[in-house]
Amino acid sequence: MKIKSLLLLAVMTFVIAVTSCSKKRADYVQYVPADAAYVMSLNVQSLLDKSGALDNQRLHDAMVESASQELSGRSLDMVKALIDDPAESGVELGSDIYFWMDDMRGGTGGIVLGLKDKGKFMSMLDAATEGGDKLTFTEQNGCDVASADEVAVAVGEGFALMRVGSDAGQAMESLKASLSADGESGFASTAAFREMSALKGDFGFMYSMKAILAEGGYQPELEEMLKQIPIDEVDVIAGLTFDKGKVEMDCAYCSDSKEWEEWVKKSSATVDKVSGKMMDYVGEDALGAMFFSTHGKEVMALLSQFPGYSEMFDQLGLPFDLKQLLSTIDGQVAIGVNSFSILPEVVLCAEVTSDDIMRTVNAQIGGTQVAEGKYAASVEMVPVYYGMEDGMFYASLSQSSREGVKKADPSFSDNPHAATAKGSYGYIGINVKSLMMLPQMEALRGEMPSQAFVMLQSIDYVELYGYELTKGKLVIHTNSEDNTLRMVTELIASNL
Repeated sequence: MKIKSLLLLAVMTFVIAVTSCSKKRADYVQYVPADAAYVMSLNVQSLLDKSGALDNQRLHDAMVESASQELSGRSLDMVKALIDDPAESGVELGSDIYFWMDDMRGGTGGIVLGLKDKGKFMSMLDAATEGGDKLTFTEQNGCDVASADEVAVAVGEGFALMRVGSDAGQAMESLKASLSADGESGFASTAAFREMSALKGDFGFMYSMKAILAEGGYQPELEEMLKQIPIDEVDVIAGLTFDKGKVEMDCAYCSDSKEWEEWVKKSSATVDKVSGKMMDYVGEDALGAMFFSTHGKEVMALLSQFPGYSEMFDQLGLPFDLKQLLSTIDGQVAIGVNSFSILPEVVLCAEVTSDDIMRTVNAQIGGTQVAEGKYAASVEMVPVYYGMEDGMFYASLSQSSREGVKKADPSFSDNPHAATAKGSYGYIGINVKSLMMLPQMEALRGEMPSQAFVMLQSIDYVELYGYELTKGKLVIHTNSEDNTLRMVTELIASNL
C-alpha cells in the first residue's frame, strides 16, 4: 500500500468523522487495548448538530474542491459520494469512532468504528487503494483480514478495525492481539473508559501517565519528586463539550490504585474549599481573580518528603523565601488584579494564624513602617504595601493600600461567577472581555493571525476550578448566542 493510499484512507476516515452520527457504545471498544497510551473518542452526531457543517455550503464546496485537486478516478468519486451522503461509507451512523496510540511517540496505534453495511465499506477500501497495492482479504475467525506496508485491517460483522505498526508483520500481530481481546480485557473494562463515558463530552480523551513518564526527559529534581507519587498508575481523562455561549472541558485523574487513593487522602489535609470570605477584597469586574484555601504547614510537611523540593523553590528566582511565606498561611487566600494602567493593581489577602508572616516578610524585603502594622517596600523597583488586619495578611501594589487594604465596592461577591468559586477546591477567573479593552491588547492584533484575534474577541470570561479533589473544569464563556462550534465552523468556512 503506497503512502498515497494511506493518506486517502485517512481522508476518508476524516470525511466519515464529520458526516456521521454518534452514540456511546462499548461493544467494540474492547478492541482498543487496555494499556493504550492515548485514546480519543468522537461523538460525531453531537459535533455535526452543533457545528452546522452539513448545512454549510461553503465548507461543502471547499471539501469537494480540495478532493478534486488531490484525487482522481474512483478515489475522487468515492470521496465526493461520502461528502454528499455519508451512508455510502457503510459506517454505522450511530456509533463513536475511537482512535488510539500504543505509546506517546505515536508510531503505532489504531482506529475502530461500527459498520452498518459491510459491502459498502469494503468498496470504499477498494477505492482507497486504487493505483497502489491492493488490500487482499482472507477470512480469519469470522473477519475479513488484510495487510500492506504498516497497516492491517479487519472487517467483521458490525465493526471495522485498523492497526498501524512499524511494518506489516507488526501491524498484523497487533491486529490479532486486538481481535482476541474481550470485554474483560480491553479498554472497555477499565476505569478510564468508565470515567471517559461519564464525562459525556463531544470529544473524549485519555492519557496514560505511565506512558508519558516512560518518555523521560524531565529535570532530575522533578523526576525524583514524581517517583514519590504513585502517578504512574493514573490516567488523565478529559471531556470537551461545545454548548451555546460556552465551551467546557472536564478533567479528572482516574486510577484503581490503592496507593493513589492513599496519596489523595493524604493530600486532602493540605486544602479546604473556598468559602468566599476573601472575595470582598477583589473587584467585581477584576481582570483576574484567584481563590483557594490551604494549610501552609501541612503543605510544606508534605513537600518535605520529596528529595530536591527545596532546590526547586530556589530555582524560581524569587526575591523572597516562598517556603517560609507559605508555611505561615492557614486558611482562605484571595489574589485579584483589579485594574491595569502603568502597573497592575494587584491585591493578595491570606488568613494566617499569627503575625509570624510579618516578621518573615520584613526580614526578607526590608519594609518600612508607614503606620501601625502597615509597611511599604520596593521589590525589584515595584512598590509593595502590606500589613496585618484582623488575622489577615495583605499585600498590594496599589498606593491606596498604603494605610490598609480596602474592600472593593462592588466586590467579586457580586460577580455572577462567584457562586462557582464558592465551594470549589480552588478557582481562577480571567475577565477576557475587559482585558481585550486595554490599550496594550491592541498590539496583539498585528502579532496574531486575524482568525485567532477574532476568536479571542468572542470570549467574555474564562474559569478554571476544581469541583472535587481529583476533578476540575475549564469553562470558556463567549458572547455568541449560537453554539460555539457553529461559530468556529462559520469562521473557518468564511476564510476558505
